[in-house]
Amino acid sequence: MGPYCPVCADAQSAIDTDRIKQEGIDRANHARQVQISRYIADSCIGERFKGKTFTDYKPVNLTAAQVLYACQSFAAAFVPGCGTSLIMVGSPGTGKNMLSAIIGQEVMRRGFSFLHTTALKVVRRFKDSWKQSGVTEDEVLRYFVTPELLVIDEVGVQFGTATEQLYLTEVINDRYEAMKSVILLSNLTYKQIEDTLGVRSMERFQENGGRVLVLNWTSYRRQP
Repeated sequence: MGPYCPVCADAQSAIDTDRIKQEGIDRANHARQVQISRYIADSCIGERFKGKTFTDYKPVNLTAAQVLYACQSFAAAFVPGCGTSLIMVGSPGTGKNMLSAIIGQEVMRRGFSFLHTTALKVVRRFKDSWKQSGVTEDEVLRYFVTPELLVIDEVGVQFGTATEQLYLTEVINDRYEAMKSVILLSNLTYKQIEDTLGVRSMERFQENGGRVLVLNWTSYRRQP
């Protein structure tokens, strides 16, 4: 065994410290990637839009470009608890689903949870709880309130009873109370959505910088 060298010992200690620090960073990054992968798997984003980014959305006119910018700004500014929401209304095929899916993926890449659902699925999940032993309406409500960002598509496309409207408004109102953001998508007009969900619920969407985006151009599916 050679003579003790304090300089060598200090150098080795620094190397060991750096290695331990890097291992900690690697473990944290791995855990983050696992969490993001889990969020993506649980997000219910359609396969058509998985992996899409804002560069994949091609505005067909100035209004579409403004809508794109608004969505980019929403995604960039999003933080849990901000309570900022969006409503996107307009004709089918104008990109509402694509933009909301891109927002969701941007949010998940930053480590935040996201869920895409439809108004009909919300209603069905509550109704299914009546027939499932051990599943309560409170648990269903918690399922829709827990994600840090929730998209509800096809608003207005449900059975239309007072009870079904109550389920939707309960989800929206509980998320409002929890300062959780919501994106509503619909082919209806703003007034028609307001008739479905009520003036009070709709006013809440415009608090904390919430916006209504109107996508009223020709469907992308009809583009030559």
